[in-house]
Amino acid sequence: MNQIVKKYTDCFKKFDEESIKKILKYVDKNIIFIDPFNKIKGKRNLEILLKDFLTKFNDINFSIFNITNDGIYYFVKWKLDLKFKNKKISFFGMSELILKNNYIYSHTDYWDSGRNFYTNIPILGRIFKKIHKNS
Repeated sequence: MNQIVKKYTDCFKKFDEESIKKILKYVDKNIIFIDPFNKIKGKRNLEILLKDFLTKFNDINFSIFNITNDGIYYFVKWKLDLKFKNKKISFFGMSELILKNNYIYSHTDYWDSGRNFYTNIPILGRIFKKIHKNS
């Protein structure tokens, strides 16, 4: 396994201010980060996003289950555990990482925002829970 990918993903296991500093050491200055709610470009914007994540959630921990690659893309299967307004939330996701010049150039997260986020919002959550209960 590529050591940059290993070190980068290890930074997420105990997510805090210190891990953000480490994460930024492994990303390209023009990193592209995409998830169901964000599409950003640049190391500084990633830092802002990650720090904002820390202010909104508590006890953030990622469990990394598997990292595979096909020579270009790295795929990371993970579970996220966190607290949002003292409510424990856990869900699984997948990240696609692309390296460029031995830095993480692209990081795209795939996870179900309806089932894993919207179901935790009052009123709206009841609607999404009903939708997902029937699927």
